[in-house]
Amino acid sequence: MCSRHVRTRVLSWRALAATLLLTCVPDARSAGSLRIPFFFSDNHAGTFEWIAQTFPLDKPHVLVLVDAHSDATAVDHSDAVRRGLRDVGGVAARDARVREWRQAGRVQAFNWIEPLMPLPVSQVLWVARAEQAVAGKGKLRMEAVEALDARLEFEARAAGSLAALWKVEDLAGFEEWDAGETPVIVSIDLDFFCGMREAEAMSVFGRLWTAIMRLPRLAGVSFAVSRPWLEDAEEAERLLVLAMDAVLTVENRTVSIGSDEPDLPDDSLKAADLRRQRAGVPRFDWNNAGPAISSRLTALRAAGGKPASLESIRLVVDRAAVGIDGTWRVDAGRPVVVRLAGDGAPSGGRTRWYFLEPGNEAVDLLPEAGFGKNFAPRGTARAVWNRRIFLGESGDGAFLLPLPDGEAALGRWRVQAEVLTDSGRKWSDVLEVRVQTGEGFRRSLAGQFRSPYVFGIGLARGQILTGPDLGWGYDCANFLIAGWRDQGVWMPWGDPGKLRKNLETVGENLGPADRPAIREQDVTRGLVMDFGPHVAAVWEDRAPKGTLGAEDVAVHHLGGLPELISVGELTRERPRFALRRLPETRAARVWFGGDVVLDKRAPELEVFETAAGDPIVINLEGVGAEIAEALPGRYRFVFPARHLSALRAAGVTAISVANNHSLDGGLDGLRESLESAGRAGLKVAGIPGQTAVLRAAEPKIALVAASLFPEQTGAIVSLPRDADLLEKQIRSAQEDAAAVVAMLHGGDEYSSEVNDAQREWARWCIDRGAALVVFAHPHVVQPLESYRGRPVAFSLGNLVYPPELRGADSGAWLRVDFSEQGNVMAADLVPLGGENR
Repeated sequence: MCSRHVRTRVLSWRALAATLLLTCVPDARSAGSLRIPFFFSDNHAGTFEWIAQTFPLDKPHVLVLVDAHSDATAVDHSDAVRRGLRDVGGVAARDARVREWRQAGRVQAFNWIEPLMPLPVSQVLWVARAEQAVAGKGKLRMEAVEALDARLEFEARAAGSLAALWKVEDLAGFEEWDAGETPVIVSIDLDFFCGMREAEAMSVFGRLWTAIMRLPRLAGVSFAVSRPWLEDAEEAERLLVLAMDAVLTVENRTVSIGSDEPDLPDDSLKAADLRRQRAGVPRFDWNNAGPAISSRLTALRAAGGKPASLESIRLVVDRAAVGIDGTWRVDAGRPVVVRLAGDGAPSGGRTRWYFLEPGNEAVDLLPEAGFGKNFAPRGTARAVWNRRIFLGESGDGAFLLPLPDGEAALGRWRVQAEVLTDSGRKWSDVLEVRVQTGEGFRRSLAGQFRSPYVFGIGLARGQILTGPDLGWGYDCANFLIAGWRDQGVWMPWGDPGKLRKNLETVGENLGPADRPAIREQDVTRGLVMDFGPHVAAVWEDRAPKGTLGAEDVAVHHLGGLPELISVGELTRERPRFALRRLPETRAARVWFGGDVVLDKRAPELEVFETAAGDPIVINLEGVGAEIAEALPGRYRFVFPARHLSALRAAGVTAISVANNHSLDGGLDGLRESLESAGRAGLKVAGIPGQTAVLRAAEPKIALVAASLFPEQTGAIVSLPRDADLLEKQIRSAQEDAAAVVAMLHGGDEYSSEVNDAQREWARWCIDRGAALVVFAHPHVVQPLESYRGRPVAFSLGNLVYPPELRGADSGAWLRVDFSEQGNVMAADLVPLGGENR
């Protein structure tokens, strides 16, 4: 067994050289933080600094110490340390004082706990190694308490004896421990696992981690490497990888790293022994860590809350396409084959496959409020984390997921691969497959099954993503809101009270016996059963059709994973409810068409009759000019300027000229075409500094446009060159318009698959405020998706196109309804020739 001996005299130590915050989230000291802080350092002296910097000093916390040693030695004149932590002119001054103490050697890895007692550490639960506990927990406690109170004989302490605040347990006892209502800080010294074989260390760590993750008031977790007390550098790195992999399974995390200087004092007897042997006192050097540690540091930098890649090994799903949000959606009942991909995918070796399943089915991000447990009677934890479930091995880098049959297959399935090579094991990124069924709102809800219940998720924030978009889970109202947002219907995250403000009432004070009339179209769009503090949705209208009764099926998310439940069972304890649905009255409707290419012939514009009476936006390929001529080239579109007036007469409101044919007649042709468009009354987007107003009345809707093709003259907005310009256009338009639409030109011609550039720039526009993104150029229809509740039409194909050109018969309208506030109420692809309804 590894051992550590300490002295009881004043010992010197130095401060952390630097603390690198690896996530862009609010300071962990902020009250009500939804993220759990994790900390790594060379030794527990860094943990002292972390606790002083992170947690309220006068609020009681339980310290769970997982360590081969008690670290109970008292600090000389510890009352002065306690006062020094508090009697400062602010947080920065306190941090500076702590660093000075470390440089002066006031506290070290073996005496760091006592100056934090009785506040903020109001109780210590020392989790000792199993072989230590065999000798007797009472004996271990007595030895720790003797060290803790040893200085009382000759040095008074304001708090007096701290013996009553110290308890000892082994791992089994900790697993059964009642954490109560006091926030818990867990500090793990990796020397707890010293000398264990890899399989044993993984097993013990797994038990420990599960117990920690289920703590209802978990406030933070620290890890100390304690390199001098481990067998060698290889063991240190192996144990650190184990710890970092565990932290990577936590989604509501924030991580910081303590970087210890190599010459920080270590006055323990272990260090003295090493010096007598003329050996240096080893430290863990983060700057010279191996590739396994470096890759995990990179992954821990992910601040959005979604799992990050460790080794640049991607996973893909055969015969499926990844969505704009990074998930893969497949129909229920089809086989799902996952495969290694990417530059980092090894060409040989075995691959182990895992599901990542919710470690906690019910999570309370706001335990201080005390409300979460009302919605999860089976108990809640504070950590959103995933357990790895081993599935099997393959030798060819592909794996058929063992999905269950029927409704049990619906929902989110997260998959990760562990590639075994001669140089060690490497982890892939985490792939999310959503197995769905049905149509519309119900289809989106189906893809959200198997997600944890997370009370307070609507308040969660990342760098850009918010609420359930972070991937942590849902609560009852946001489960439904996420379903609508996935359909491109935007509404803010919120609780049932905020949700009902965005819905219209069908009926109130209803019960199954009343058999209220319901419509299938409402069920498809989202029909809510509002019980007041809880909301559910109608999933299936069973016979007799057209009324809501006990035999029908509802879907809801409360205190566990989402579930399908009969209306009779759901209303057993909630007998009365209101029925609500999305509002049907729109404030504005706008039609978006795909590519319009005109030639010398008079254009056939009957297609615009579908959208008669509403604003129409198109992508105009080519220029209308009388003087300019087409430049040399096979596909150059220059048509008579009078065709522009014909477009306006047919109902076209605005055109985008940001495309790869805007200069088919040269700069002179573009100028002539723009002048002709202005005389015809067409609004134009895609010119630097120019925004088209689609509607002057409320809600005011503006249009900006850009091309993804390089354009050297600067005559049209081109990405990425004009990214700053486009961002300013979007921001400026937002000041005056209720909604800003971005029309982009890009994608792969004649391909039904969306490419990475399309996804990247669509997200970019929405992240900067666009309410809707519409693409042109591929000449075939591509999917209509949603990102953060905002619709993205990746290609509408061709609207008006010369019949002799390829793809002339491929196209669709995008019909978009807006609310009075400018939010998208509905976005639908309508086949050409479809009715205006």
